[in-house]
Amino acid sequence: MKTIKLTIAAATIILGLSACKKKDTTPTAVDAGTGSVSVSLDHRFGMMNEQVMAIDSTVIHPMKGDTMTFSKFKYFITNVKFKKADGTYWTENESYHLIDLSKPESLKLTFANLPVANYTEMAYTLGVDSTRNVSGAQTGDLATTNDMYWSWNSGYIMLKAEGTYKNNKQDKIFAFHLGGFSGANNIVTKRTMTFDGSNVLNVTKGNTAAISIQVNPRLLWHSAPSVKTLNMIHMPGAEAKLMALGDGGMGFFANQLYSFKLISVK
Repeated sequence: MKTIKLTIAAATIILGLSACKKKDTTPTAVDAGTGSVSVSLDHRFGMMNEQVMAIDSTVIHPMKGDTMTFSKFKYFITNVKFKKADGTYWTENESYHLIDLSKPESLKLTFANLPVANYTEMAYTLGVDSTRNVSGAQTGDLATTNDMYWSWNSGYIMLKAEGTYKNNKQDKIFAFHLGGFSGANNIVTKRTMTFDGSNVLNVTKGNTAAISIQVNPRLLWHSAPSVKTLNMIHMPGAEAKLMALGDGGMGFFANQLYSFKLISVK
């Protein structure tokens, strides 16, 4: 009996000590979750009173006076990443998007699984980086079947604009295929769009933040000649670079304020 009593007493003491131990109050990690961002591209053409730009619609250049009707307008947006308020980035994998004015579904880009946070910038590239230009046959928006690749030149057409223009009341054809990814004729351009003031990009769990951007291709002709003077480019070179980058960074690829303008963030 003594043995039993001692055992019970010892167990009682152990239980008492366990009950007196302080509970662990160390906070556990909480998964804040993820959200999405959608980017809508609204194409307009002009300077003050921009016209809606669509395939087969007629626009007039505000400086050159050229009357143009586009049958094709395509370009690449690539290497998209979003910068958090803490300075770190969320980067999209395989980030290559072919924007095609004839395909409405391509005018809205959706980025999923961004960590919940406030974001201050969207960084992206207009054109295709040099690595992918020399990587051979590829798939998706980089597939050669999208008619945006020069097989003879082993490189991507970064922007393609085709259609007709009026010359003495007659319709004439224009075709601008702009490319070049290295050396003096490189037109690949990195861009940054800043979110501040009333346009804070706040990604919340399970929700989609919406960004609206107005795209204005008039700057292709801001520094380049009238389409009546120059109406065809089919290879990298000084003419293609002038259309893409312009004089003093006032080209369609180079100028942030007038060619890609942030309208709203919701």
